[in-house]
Amino acid sequence: FNLAIMMGLFRNKEIEQYVIRIPAHGTEALWTKADKYLLQNQVALMEHIRLNCPTVPVPKVFSYSATLDNPLGVPYILMQKLEGLRAGEIWFDE
Repeated sequence: FNLAIMMGLFRNKEIEQYVIRIPAHGTEALWTKADKYLLQNQVALMEHIRLNCPTVPVPKVFSYSATLDNPLGVPYILMQKLEGLRAGEIWFDE
């Protein structure tokens, strides 16, 4: 699972929306080389789909780190927030 933090930045009289996704196990004690590899490949796959499959909605990745050696101290993906329904709203009928 991931911690997803939604952020808004007011720029040019509009609010730009972003999501920063942090793996729940992205700690020094739990993060492995395999996790680093998987995060790097998630980013590469998202960018490949976004650039080559224009009808598939995939957020643009602005920044990421697959290590803990960054200003946040955790692995993360900073991406564009897309409009739409959350997975839980689709999977579960209320």
